[in-house]
Amino acid sequence: MIGQVSVVAATAIAGYDLFKNETWRVSAKPRRIRGMGVSGCAMPDPIPVYLIPVSTISELDFQEKTEDHTKPLAVASVLIIPANKHRTGAWLINDSTVTIYLGVGRPAVANQGIRLNAAGGAWEITKDNLFKGDIYGISVSGSGNVLCATEIETRYAYI
Repeated sequence: MIGQVSVVAATAIAGYDLFKNETWRVSAKPRRIRGMGVSGCAMPDPIPVYLIPVSTISELDFQEKTEDHTKPLAVASVLIIPANKHRTGAWLINDSTVTIYLGVGRPAVANQGIRLNAAGGAWEITKDNLFKGDIYGISVSGSGNVLCATEIETRYAYI
């Protein structure tokens, strides 16, 4: 349906092809026809309908951004990366001389959770282990221990 008139009725009554070289904009966002239904026809011969597939990946319009969440840690749990429903990946790297522990979805506790060894211990979040909730960190001793953290988020550009 286009407005209150079906394409078939508009074509039959007005005598022109609404599909030919037309881009319909029913809102501020561009729309594409993904499918079509045909029911009944007063035409004596069958009407061919051609659907040309287009790669979904070529149509996706993403906005991507990275966010630096590097934080100094101490012996109290600190929120490193807040929950983000658009997260598609992250890297957390221990850049200190002591062991750091991560709490996933809960505050970090020393000697529990994900362990990042000193001087380069790392955890990568990918599509295979994607977690979109809060991530906390704690160091086993001292203060000023640095946890380098970078998050990637991806959104559709029109959302």
